[in-house]
Amino acid sequence: MAKVCAATGEPFPPGASVRSALVDRDGAHVRLDFLLDAWDGPPPGTIGHWAVRAPDAEPEAEAVPLDADELLALLDSLGEAADANNDQQARVRYTLALLLLSEGRVELTEARDTPDGRLLILTGSGGEGPYEVPDLALPEEEIGGLEAGLPALLKERAD
Repeated sequence: MAKVCAATGEPFPPGASVRSALVDRDGAHVRLDFLLDAWDGPPPGTIGHWAVRAPDAEPEAEAVPLDADELLALLDSLGEAADANNDQQARVRYTLALLLLSEGRVELTEARDTPDGRLLILTGSGGEGPYEVPDLALPEEEIGGLEAGLPALLKERAD
């Protein structure tokens, strides 16, 4: 289950009633989770939907150090094509770009305005890239939630 509502971007309170939907987006199956108040019925392309409850609050876990090279490989594997086809992948990719920028593993070589919005052009410190990442200007809370999910995503990819 996602940590934030697909419609509002708000985090799910512990134990909240949530509606989930499995949606076909350009041939990819994407799970969307909604706060009950934000549920307007199944979104277009819904394969199925159900009710769930957000998990109870969990104790704060100890921070897991993230390997910048693994994060860069994940950024590369998600690819630019994912941005147009999968909103969640685009959000993860944007979060990865910000994290790698803050770690000095990539640098911003250009930011340009396009008809679809602002585009960030990044180059890896080892010459990797360039990587084109749409500037989604996500709220800090959402970025934090996405960043918290990166260790699990990296582990899933390794398995």
